[in-house]
Amino acid sequence: MDLTLVGASFRPKDAKEVLASLSEGDIVQLVREPDNAYDANAIQIHYDDHFIGFVAKHEAAEIADSMDEILRDDPSTTFRARITAKPSRWSAVLSYDPEDAWTYSLDTALGRVQPDEDSEY
Repeated sequence: MDLTLVGASFRPKDAKEVLASLSEGDIVQLVREPDNAYDANAIQIHYDDHFIGFVAKHEAAEIADSMDEILRDDPSTTFRARITAKPSRWSAVLSYDPEDAWTYSLDTALGRVQPDEDSEY
C-alpha cells in the first residue's frame, strides 16, 4: 500500500525546503494526531524535527486504528515509512506493507521502531 503525503503547501517555508530536499529511500516518521480538529484519523509526517505534511485522509483512515492500538500498549512507539517517489514538489509517496507494518526493520516500509545500538535511526 502506498501512502500519499499531502498538505505540504500549507507548511512553513523551512518544512517545504526539507520536503524538497528528500529523496527516494529517505525515512520519515508517522505521528498520530487523534485530536486534530478536522480529522480524528490524522497522521502527521515528520522528517528530523520538521512537520512536513499529513498522510492523505482516506489512507490515514485505513491505518489509524492499528497505530492507536499499538500506542495504547506502548506510547513510546515510533512509526516510520520510506519515501518511494516524489511526484511533485509538495508531495511524496510513502511505502507501507501491512504484513510487516509493526515489526522493526530498516528494510520494511513502516515499522515499530526498536533501534539497536548499531542503528543509524
